[in-house]
This record gives sequence, structure tokens and C-alpha cells, in this order.
Amino acid sequence: VELLDASASGLRVRTLLEPDTEELETFPIEIRVDGVRIWAWTRRVWKKGNREALKIVSADPLERARFKKLLRERSAA
Repeated sequence: VELLDASASGLRVRTLLEPDTEELETFPIEIRVDGVRIWAWTRRVWKKGNREALKIVSADPLERARFKKLLRERSAA
């Protein structure tokens, strides 16, 4: 997927070549930004064509802290 927008609680993405997850309630994703890799469990909030909003429903506390730090750094730039 292409990351369009992110916050500490969720993501807005554009899907390119992803498996069909329509029937899954939650699913894991790997987020890679600037060499930082973070894993989280997400749930789809909405889907319109190839764009989706995903809510982060579970993540390791250390991973979540790394993600929040990355968001702060990118928003300050």
C-alpha cells in the first residue's frame, strides 16, 4: 500500500497489490517509513475504491512509541 496520511491511532492508505481482506475483522500490517519498520494490528474503518482508512487496534507499546516519535519528527519537518 501507499501511505497517504497517518496519525497515532490510524492510517489512510491507497492499495496497490494487496490480498483481499474484506472478510477479516482485523489484520496485521507492516509500516515502513524512512527505514523504520513497525508492525500493528488494524481494522478497516472505511473503503472507497482503492483508498482505505485503517484503525490501529493493537501494537506493541515499544512499536507504538516508535511510530508516535516518527510522526512527531515528520510533522516538525
